[in-house]
Amino acid sequence: MYALVVRILHKIFQKKASAASNETDNMRSSLDSAYAFQGDIWEQEDEIIQYHISNALCEKSNYGEEFSKLNEYEKVFLVMDKLDMEVNNGGFDQFFHNTEGHYNDILVSSAEAIKAYNIAKICKKALAIYAKYAEEESPIEELNPCDDAFYASEDSITGLSVQYAKENKEQFGELVEKYIK
Repeated sequence: MYALVVRILHKIFQKKASAASNETDNMRSSLDSAYAFQGDIWEQEDEIIQYHISNALCEKSNYGEEFSKLNEYEKVFLVMDKLDMEVNNGGFDQFFHNTEGHYNDILVSSAEAIKAYNIAKICKKALAIYAKYAEEESPIEELNPCDDAFYASEDSITGLSVQYAKENKEQFGELVEKYIK
């Protein structure tokens, strides 16, 4: 009887996982359609360029798990993309938690590389606060002023990252050829 219950539960979880996977595939397909382009990727709007480069970098690096597969320019773009996404979705606390500190050592230099100097200053402050509380499990409330400063900043990470990529097209050449259609 126990084995039968386990098999039934397993099938239920498989169906739920399959449905979630299909939902993710459908969402990705919708986004791909929304950001479709013809011609040269570098001639597209910033959001389209950012979307495709970000997806290509995730594919190339296994969503950042194989960061060493990226060249230095690609790493800068990916770190800034992760920063923008995570902080806008849950603040610096979420960024540090979800990236597990993997990008901390190049966070400020990446912001400076794309000329997001205000963001670089905010990241320095956030890193200093995070260093004091990194071992704590609960959210780091002291990061809230950094979140507020990030949201108020006039630095456009998407725009500056895309400009950085355009200025260094040759460093993104293999990525574009192999991963962006």
